[in-house]
Amino acid sequence: MNLKMPVIIQRNFPAGTNLNSGVYFYTLYAGDFVSTKKFILVK
Repeated sequence: MNLKMPVIIQRNFPAGTNLNSGVYFYTLYAGDFVSTKKFILVK
């Protein structure tokens, strides 16, 4: 399966950054491998 998704927001968060509670998506790139995952941050 070769799906491409547009990047709506691209931000880097330095370690220790205070993030709000919510749903976040992250993408891992390694050579030809690309994986997008979702995580939920609850404070």
